[in-house]
Amino acid sequence: MILIVTGSADKSADAVLAALDRRGAPWVRFDTDDLPLRASVVLDPVRRDRSALVLGNGRQIAIASLRAAWLWKGAPHDLPENLAPAERDLVDGACQDSLAGLFGLLADHVLVVNPPGAFLRAHDKARQLRVAREAGLAVPETLITNSPDAARDFCERLGRVVFKMVNRSLWTRHDPDIGGRVFTRLLGPGDVEGLGSLQGCPGILQEFVEKRFDIRVTVVGGAVLAAEIHSQADPRTAIDFRHQVELERPLVHRPHALPDPVAGACLEVVRRLGLVYGAIDLVLAPDGRYVFLEVNPSGTFAWVEELAGLPISERMAELLARGASGQGSARPGPDQMS
Repeated sequence: MILIVTGSADKSADAVLAALDRRGAPWVRFDTDDLPLRASVVLDPVRRDRSALVLGNGRQIAIASLRAAWLWKGAPHDLPENLAPAERDLVDGACQDSLAGLFGLLADHVLVVNPPGAFLRAHDKARQLRVAREAGLAVPETLITNSPDAARDFCERLGRVVFKMVNRSLWTRHDPDIGGRVFTRLLGPGDVEGLGSLQGCPGILQEFVEKRFDIRVTVVGGAVLAAEIHSQADPRTAIDFRHQVELERPLVHRPHALPDPVAGACLEVVRRLGLVYGAIDLVLAPDGRYVFLEVNPSGTFAWVEELAGLPISERMAELLARGASGQGSARPGPDQMS
């Protein structure tokens, strides 16, 4: 049995489950938005045979029956109504910690995509850049700081600099209507003068890299699937291709044949971070260099699969089915063991 932990509306999970069905591989889906009101976690930290999941439809799944797990895009928990903000934090944290205990138990015994410890550590963007450089990829000069003086010195030395948030999202737990995603942006002269606001919240400053186009590299086990994203076709997406959500029609996406050394380096980045799956953002510079920007251990892929025609769902289903049959490996990479 293969466990998929996701949210009830996730399209990437739907595509992988369809691919598993085509293979005749048995699976069970646990939607985190059913927790805690409709679904339950029953966890015995010592006796795995006494641990179980109770799904939203009442079906009980023994943890010992699971042979592989894909820990994917969990949706926010459906919490009891009329809770004060502090109480919501408490209940939400209890749900997250209960699932973390379950995931840790699974990772000790079966193939897990991605191992929870490696998943958490892989979000460290400073580590990502070090690992990418060690694996042989070019990386932009980068500074993570809340020092306005250090930031201004960096901008003065580099000239053209982009700004990124250290964290990935600004959605608030108490009011999801407040906040949103902060896109990467090129700093202008006025922005550099206003860097004093950094003192209150650290950010990432990074050397601006000219682009022929962006490349999304999806690594699934030993498979490397790359897509060109023609972000320079529209000024709104030239700095950050995610602005394509503002376009009437999506950017052109095409399969991209990475040179063998670059594909090998992408595999090495994922391996060194202890991951099984990773979505890597590269830039192809005008001079032909492939420049690493970041890796997302839970980067979505339904959109790039559809637009570029890449068989990502099939590769994920193949990986999970192979792991469930005992042919996969749950051994961590070197960074996970450190």
